[in-house]
Amino acid sequence: MPNSYLAPGVICPFYRYDLNNQIVCESPADQALSCATNFASARDAREFILDYCSTGCHQGCPLYRAIMLKYEEDPQE
Repeated sequence: MPNSYLAPGVICPFYRYDLNNQIVCESPADQALSCATNFASARDAREFILDYCSTGCHQGCPLYRAIMLKYEEDPQE
């Protein structure tokens, strides 16, 4: 998969790859393999990677939180 030079520093477990102004992650939907987020510019995508994907702050990413819901246990069980 294509990646930017920032990819080696990514620590988010749901990150798959990035290219130009797009970041592709695991999908929050069980039926889909991935989810692409398109940014207005490549610079915006790079800033997002640096702010969320490459730091412990990835848990603050809205997509990260949505994906985590897939893995949380149902309290009814």
